[in-house]
Amino acid sequence: MIHRERFTRYFPRLFAYSHSLFGDDAAAKAIVIDSFTQAFESPTHLDDEAFLFAIFDHARDLCRGSSTTHGDHLSHREREVIALLFDAQLSRRQIGALTRMNEDAVNGALLKALRKLRATMTIAPAYLRAT
Repeated sequence: MIHRERFTRYFPRLFAYSHSLFGDDAAAKAIVIDSFTQAFESPTHLDDEAFLFAIFDHARDLCRGSSTTHGDHLSHREREVIALLFDAQLSRRQIGALTRMNEDAVNGALLKALRKLRATMTIAPAYLRAT
């Protein structure tokens, strides 16, 4: 029963993370299935935090070779921090532990990525702005 609960709880987050890095439904599903399979087969992931780290650590390894270009000029590290925070809904502390970065480095990468994204946004023409 615990496997079903964990799968239900973490599947959407892991899929969103994998999909944001790969940009492909089939590849993201394969990554999620592989990550859950490995975690379910290991008896060492008894608590939720260890299980969460196990599935995301495995998915990170599989996504590392992703060559999807998003046209946003983000580095892989910046894109990953954005995906872990907004898609995977991990805390900055969890992101730091997972990526082996301290929390200040996570915040720095996040701010740099958000600045780059903001710089690429265009201002809407006046007729599209709410009045």
